Amino acid sequence: VQATGTSFGETWTSNENMSLLVDSIGPTTAFGSIAAYSSSNPITVPLTASDGSGSGVNLTEVQVSVNSGGWQAQTTVAAGQNSFNFAGSDGLSYRFRSRATDDLGNTGDWSYSSTTTFDTQAPTIQLSLPTLLPDQPNYDSIIAIVRDGVSSVASKVFSFDGGASTAFTG
Repeated sequence: VQATGTSFGETWTSNENMSLLVDSIGPTTAFGSIAAYSSSNPITVPLTASDGSGSGVNLTEVQVSVNSGGWQAQTTVAAGQNSFNFAGSDGLSYRFRSRATDDLGNTGDWSYSSTTTFDTQAPTIQLSLPTLLPDQPNYDSIIAIVRDGVSSVASKVFSFDGGASTAFTG
């Protein structure tokens, strides 16, 4: 840019290098990895937002869907913040979506997280012994029913009288 002017009877010229940023594209957002089952509550949800070489991210809007229902406003994440905390309820599934707005008001497209289900309750076990017949001095089997109301049971082990633990199936 060249400017010319007159001041106190003298003419002056100034040359300045200037750059002009044209930003008409909204920022992008991306979720980090979220476990399929969350055993802690609350969880930290990783989220990044980037405006590339644009004007800069102003804020990120986050919405949540509960059990595949409609989207509800959840929180806004400030520029430079790379996660947010979320407290859910046991047995419910959650999915998040986000979009960011830059300093010039351009809003990007929605990005989506994977689904996580809160499972904060330990599995239950029910043991029963079959009825002993008069000619049976000892039990030769134990019936064990293991349940988890939300996720599947990852493993089952048993131990008799403090002995070595042994995995079992079924």
